[in-house]
Amino acid sequence: WWTLGWWIAAQSLFAQSPKRPFTPFEIDASAHVGFIIDHQENVGHLVGSHPISFNASIYRLTTGDKGWESASFFPKIGVSLHYSDLRSDILGQVVAILPNMKFSWWRMKHGGQLEFKIGTGLAYLSNPWSLDRNFSNTMYSFPLLTAMNFGLIYSQPLTPRWKLRLSAEIYHFSNGAFSLPNAGINTPSVAIGAIYSPNAHKIEWRDSIRPFRQTLYLQAAMRGGVIERNPAQGSKNVVVNADIGIAWRWRRKNILLAGFEYSLNTAIRDLIAEEIPTGSRPDYARLGLVVGHELVAGSVSLLTQLGVYIYRPYDKIDLPLYQRIGLRYYFNDRLFGQFGMKLHLGAAECLEFGVGYNIWKISKD
Repeated sequence: WWTLGWWIAAQSLFAQSPKRPFTPFEIDASAHVGFIIDHQENVGHLVGSHPISFNASIYRLTTGDKGWESASFFPKIGVSLHYSDLRSDILGQVVAILPNMKFSWWRMKHGGQLEFKIGTGLAYLSNPWSLDRNFSNTMYSFPLLTAMNFGLIYSQPLTPRWKLRLSAEIYHFSNGAFSLPNAGINTPSVAIGAIYSPNAHKIEWRDSIRPFRQTLYLQAAMRGGVIERNPAQGSKNVVVNADIGIAWRWRRKNILLAGFEYSLNTAIRDLIAEEIPTGSRPDYARLGLVVGHELVAGSVSLLTQLGVYIYRPYDKIDLPLYQRIGLRYYFNDRLFGQFGMKLHLGAAECLEFGVGYNIWKISKD
């Protein structure tokens, strides 16, 4: 679903402009070497290897045909095919497809450029946990996982069409507690590669920024996911989060969020029932106060939120603070879809899929 949202965005941006005879693009290929982070007590036996990875990407170079492209300093929108040999008989190999964007961070006088890369997609891992065949794999138990990638990329022109590229990146693979065990895999790496831009010397950059109006929205959203409380569980648990609040687009690329979130997690309900078989039981619902930010690029935005529970009758699991990171795709200025992950200080509660709507808005110049 999240890949579909990115694909819709990519389709609209990869289309050839009627004002130019070609679509500017670049091909990026790189080789990576890294390590696996020892981030939990039960993964120490899996982190001794140094994964080797290969990445091939194709990007459409934005040139300012749309106002947001100029405002975002002409980002690159593309898709990457990622392969990684985790160099472990227990963990196996990874193949992932990640729609992603590269944002220019620093352009140097001699032609060098520093870019920030962010992407998310779907990964297939070859050797999941199995009670019979692979009991030692505590990092993942389902072959399909979400993939996230963040990186800093430095490129240096060698010829008008070729660039040397160096990068420091991190890949994260997880199923967000859909299936346990799920400690997740985090692999920082350094990489070297090349970038080929066949028509970069023909590009004409345009300044198409239009006047901006600040807008205040009353916003409602609902998200949900499916999780597993333990590997022996016969059925899945459901997590539902609904919120209402204010969204203030105070700058062209920035939206501030504040509101209340109501959360139901049936895994907590079942845990309470096990601990208190009879008698009065505490409510398993939770109410949070949440603030957040969206970094906007066209129809897509990067969502980050921080929340604190102000109503939490059952407090034996999860800390009162929680976070959310995700992506939103705006179908128009009111309706949006969302994919993300809700966490409690880095521990995933669930992968979320949802929709939201800006109920009313007030704009000013």
